Amino acid sequence: MSDLLKEDLVKLLKRLSDKMNEIDERLARLESSNIVFEERMVPTKRGEFEGKTYFRTEEGGIVKESRIPLCDVCGRRGGEFNVCVGCCKKLCKECEIVFQGKIYCSECLEEIMWLSKGEFKVLLAIWKNVPLELLKELARMRSDEVEACLESLLEKGLMELRGFLFFKEFRVLDRGLEAISAYKRVYSKEEDVLLFMGEIGYVC
Repeated sequence: MSDLLKEDLVKLLKRLSDKMNEIDERLARLESSNIVFEERMVPTKRGEFEGKTYFRTEEGGIVKESRIPLCDVCGRRGGEFNVCVGCCKKLCKECEIVFQGKIYCSECLEEIMWLSKGEFKVLLAIWKNVPLELLKELARMRSDEVEACLESLLEKGLMELRGFLFFKEFRVLDRGLEAISAYKRVYSKEEDVLLFMGEIGYVC
């Protein structure tokens, strides 16, 4: 952004701020007069942030409507919100998920890179160097389920297979680490996942 454009933007914001202050002062005078003045608090709609709206009623009164920002996922009020790059939902700190430097809600994350609960457990266990036999036991998964997860994780580019024959080993790639970081926000509230993470020594 050029310096000239920044300067124009600052001037515009200053004029808007002055105008809002003027309106607030006029409304304060009206409120102290005989004109009926009402203030309402309403929750924000999806993608909408806090703000104020003034309008007249049929009876000639004035209503000030203040919008209260709520998380579009959990409904939590107040605090700081970020916006999902996929659907523009407002997200509180508890609901936002960071993947590859961008913020998503869980639904949009699943659309760009789906990771099942089994795949998450397997990916996490491989990263923590848990032997496959122990992984099956701790994750309570059958051999064919673990094999299917391993194959899927390789196809998604989250892991790589090194070596050959008896010297084969799986290695989690950087993209896989990003997936672990993102999907722990999705699955770590589930009891079986929390138990599994504790058993393999992973602490959020």
